[in-house]
Amino acid sequence: MPKHDFIDKFDNEDIFIQMEYEIKNLKEQIKQLKTFGEIQVKINSKQAFQIRQLVNENEKLHQYIKDCH
Repeated sequence: MPKHDFIDKFDNEDIFIQMEYEIKNLKEQIKQLKTFGEIQVKINSKQAFQIRQLVNENEKLHQYIKDCH
């Protein structure tokens, strides 16, 4: 095997190992982003529910004030 073939093979294997490492890291980042997204959806859902409650309470208060006048 000529010397440059060995070097090319070594470089390719090194690149392949680096790519596998980067793919593993990207998969972990995707997993974390999915988890973050799921948490964010839950937070948004809770906030939307709280806002609807406040709007309903506000409407009741306005109606009560109207009825008192």
